Parts: sequence; structure tokens; C-alpha cells
Amino acid sequence: MNWRRVSRVDNVDAYVHRMLVHKLVDEKRLSWAKVRLLGSMPEPRRPPVPPDEELVERDSVVSALAHLPRGQRTVLVLRFLCDLSLADTAAAMGCSEGNVKSQTARALVAVRQVLGVSEMSGRSTR
Repeated sequence: MNWRRVSRVDNVDAYVHRMLVHKLVDEKRLSWAKVRLLGSMPEPRRPPVPPDEELVERDSVVSALAHLPRGQRTVLVLRFLCDLSLADTAAAMGCSEGNVKSQTARALVAVRQVLGVSEMSGRSTR
């Protein structure tokens, strides 16, 4: 963290949040970030569950997100997973609110196409 830069910003929380988002994106790009080095295997929290509809649906959403460009994927994660407002998302991404709106609209259309979901029904068309 650059403390001189932090001391000059108006909103330290937004600066730190944006820094963490960038760090997460950087780590996800690196293959070594997927490796966890532990002294021993952790205890399973609960017994394995056979795949059900929720897991299949989750996997299909994750797969659909993987097809999106970085900006569209980031905006969907910040808006819907992190539950940030339009203004907070724009600040975290360092862009305008209009850009967030257009990226969100394009990303939702692309995800619906990949999943085969119509906008009005919310149900699969496959």
C-alpha cells in the first residue's frame, strides 16, 4: 500500500476496497494462486453431498461468467455478489456510473445467452 497516496485520498475506505479488488483480480490471474499450502489436510466441514440442482445451477453460472470479458465479470461480481451500489461499483472500478450501467446490461445479456434464459420468463429456453 502506498501510504502517501492513501493520505491524499478523500475516501480511504473506497481506496482500500478498490485496492483489494485489484489484488484479487491479479491473484486469480496467477496459476499459483490456486494452490493452497497447508501443513495438513483440513477436516471436512460436512460430508460430501451429491450434486443437486443448486450445485448444477451454480456451476453453470460460474461457467457463464467465465465467458465474459474482465470488466463485465467484475461489474457483475461487485453489483450482485458484493451488493455494491451503482456509485460504489463505479468508484471501485474507477469509471463512470454510466459505464457501470452499460457493462451490467451487456454482461446480463451475455450471461442469459450462455445460459439459454429469456429475459422475461427467467426460465431456460433449452
